Amino acid sequence: MKLKLLECDIPLAHTGRIYPKSVMEQAVNAYRERIKNGEGALGDLRDDQLELSLEDASHKVTDIYLDGNDVMVELDALDTPAGQILQTSIGSFEITPVGVGTLSSDNQVENYELSKTSFHPKTYRPSRLQARKIQDDL
Repeated sequence: MKLKLLECDIPLAHTGRIYPKSVMEQAVNAYRERIKNGEGALGDLRDDQLELSLEDASHKVTDIYLDGNDVMVELDALDTPAGQILQTSIGSFEITPVGVGTLSSDNQVENYELSKTSFHPKTYRPSRLQARKIQDDL
């Protein structure tokens, strides 16, 4: 599967955060290096935690790159219970980045490190982790 992970320089619909292209170029390059080195590029159906449990793994990212302002990922669904849910219900999910960084006063993400990719239902609400961070920022 080939999917758009996010569009740089515009606010994300579910968090309002802006991921500048310059920041995402660095994050994409670092994540791509992880893929190349076989250091793990698994994702899941959960975005409420940075860590990934192998039992929750649903997909493996095989490539990540910038296409204009779009961060694109190529991935394969895994033959796991979560991977089977993803395969049969892909139209019900959207992909999102999960990582760590800092948030500036104008809602721009800085010093970002992509930890994993996660799918969430299209009727998305920010995860507990994101909601806590948003509340901390207020």
